[in-house]
Amino acid sequence: MKFFQLSFSGWNNARTPLCVPVAHMSTGPVGGGGDNLKYALLVGAAFVSGITYVSRNIPNIFLNLYNAFQSADSKPSLPSHAPYLLIGGGTASFAAARSIRARDPGAKVLIVTDEPDLPYMRPPLSKELWFSDDPSVTETLRFKQWNGKERSIYFQPPSFYVDAEELSGAENGGVAVLTGRKVVHMDVRGNKVKLDDDMEISYDKCLIATGGVPRNLQVIERAGEEVIKRTTVFRKIDDFKSLDKVSRNTQSITIIGGGFLGSELACALGRRCKAS
Repeated sequence: MKFFQLSFSGWNNARTPLCVPVAHMSTGPVGGGGDNLKYALLVGAAFVSGITYVSRNIPNIFLNLYNAFQSADSKPSLPSHAPYLLIGGGTASFAAARSIRARDPGAKVLIVTDEPDLPYMRPPLSKELWFSDDPSVTETLRFKQWNGKERSIYFQPPSFYVDAEELSGAENGGVAVLTGRKVVHMDVRGNKVKLDDDMEISYDKCLIATGGVPRNLQVIERAGEEVIKRTTVFRKIDDFKSLDKVSRNTQSITIIGGGFLGSELACALGRRCKAS
């Protein structure tokens, strides 16, 4: 028997985002700067009749070679400052980014999310994707809308966004997303945040829109490894893929939680059971 706990406070926009005034977007370079520095030293030594000759002049060709090494090793740095910093990669952050750009077309917006994915819609994870006839739906993540048109759960394709490394110099601004990064500390007075890799980003204005987090039950956490490994919460794309795989190889699944999310998943899984 598989257990899926779905105690989730609010499926979409569960909490009102908290706005912290003042923001200047920026991110520091990853890694230290001294590691890439290379030193080239040419010493020409020749022994002629017991006389040692040491060249005091470094030919231009070697200076050019040194500069080429530096250029090849230099990596684009992430922005250390963001005029608009949005913490969280859900619907609220994406909607805020679009509104900011609508009011200020040249605005530079940085979204920081601990998920590996670009902003996407969560509701289809418990509804439309389960009703897809595409066997590769877990890879395509595409579904049919109410009007019959098919679309991806991602709000926009990757081409919509600006590379984070290029955001600071983007002439017309844009929206950049730092995926797989988590804000672990916030200095409200200093208008800056620290990420889990110790990178600091200053900001002019900041929006905290991290959303809700599924809550596990202590009785399950204390039940032992055998129960824990057969239990999961449900919120992200990876959770959808995991439950999809489990549902194809398991005879029974128990859903803990009777809210919208739990009810939607129960209907979706029940339909799949009948279809198979």
